[in-house]
Amino acid sequence: MKQGNRSVTEYAAKFTELSKIFEQDTKARAESYQQRVDRKGKNQNDRGKPYAAGKGFQRQSGMKRPSGGDSSAPAKCYRCGQAGHRIHECTSNERKCFKCGKGGHLAAECRSKTVTCFNCGEVGHISPQCPKPKKENQSGGKVFALSGSETFADDRLIRGTLW
Repeated sequence: MKQGNRSVTEYAAKFTELSKIFEQDTKARAESYQQRVDRKGKNQNDRGKPYAAGKGFQRQSGMKRPSGGDSSAPAKCYRCGQAGHRIHECTSNERKCFKCGKGGHLAAECRSKTVTCFNCGEVGHISPQCPKPKKENQSGGKVFALSGSETFADDRLIRGTLW
C-alpha cells in the first residue's frame, strides 16, 4: 500500500528514525534545564543581605511584611526604579538592575557583589539608608487644559456625562 510517493513501510521507518532524534533532543533539553535550575538555586543560597538586617520586617523573625494600600511608602516601579508608579504604568522599555544601577539586566541576573544607591549613586548602601537628602521627583507632570474655544460647533466632541 502506498501514500503519496512512499510505502507504509517507508513511512514507519522514517517515523522510527525521527522519534529517536526527538528523544535525544528532549533529553538534552531536560539536562540543560536542570543545569540552569541547579545554577540558579546555588546563586540564591550564596546571596547575603548587603544592607542593615535590623531595619524593617524580617522573614527570619517570623514577622510578615505589611500588605495592602495603607503603606506610607510610595509605589516603586520594578522596571525603571522610579517611585510614584508601578510596573504596569511604566513607560520605560529599559530593564534596570536595582543592585548595580545599570541597564540591560535585572537584579536577579546581576553579577555585581555590591549594591548601588539610587539616590546618590554611591556604592555600598541602598536608597532607604542613604545619608544624603532624597532627590525630588525629576519628571514634571503634564496638564492639558482646553477652554472650549478650541473646538468647533459641529465637531464630534462629547459634552456632559454619559452614565
